[in-house]
Amino acid sequence: MAAQNTSWKHDEVFPLVAHVIAAEFQQHQRFITSREIASALLRDAEARRIIDGVVQQRGSTPERTAINMVAWFSQRITAQQSEWQSKFERTRIDNQYAYQPAAMPTT
Repeated sequence: MAAQNTSWKHDEVFPLVAHVIAAEFQQHQRFITSREIASALLRDAEARRIIDGVVQQRGSTPERTAINMVAWFSQRITAQQSEWQSKFERTRIDNQYAYQPAAMPTT
């Protein structure tokens, strides 16, 4: 059985999560909190299309759906079952995970 009981797919959404983390980091140059990532997903056209589809299917709110997506992204990293874990540094800020792109090794 799949652990994911949602109407969106990890491999469809996680690249969008990674994209908004990188974009928000580019703008702010600091760790981006889970709430900020969820807010950025709501502003991203492709992510919003998926979120709105989930809302129509399941009756959730867009905000709850976006937060759930970020929570799954974090959970997969915590379980060390994510290709994204090596691409981001993670810390906790105000009791929530926050991310920034991993430092690129210099050659």
